Amino acid sequence: MIRASAMLLRHIGFPERTEKVEMALDVCGLYEKKMVITGRDTGVTGDEYTKYLLSWIDNPKLKLRWEKEI
Repeated sequence: MIRASAMLLRHIGFPERTEKVEMALDVCGLYEKKMVITGRDTGVTGDEYTKYLLSWIDNPKLKLRWEKEI
């Protein structure tokens, strides 16, 4: 859903915001993997993951962290 939202942001003319969302998704879901939504009590809730993702979107070092992995 969040990646689809990023696609919509790009479509309606917000490429800079889209880039941040996509980079944060990569950092959270591919590189760090500090939190995983499993649907069970072993994983985090959607709310917790969203807060984790937003913390990276707002982080001024996001691009540096993302570039480190590519």
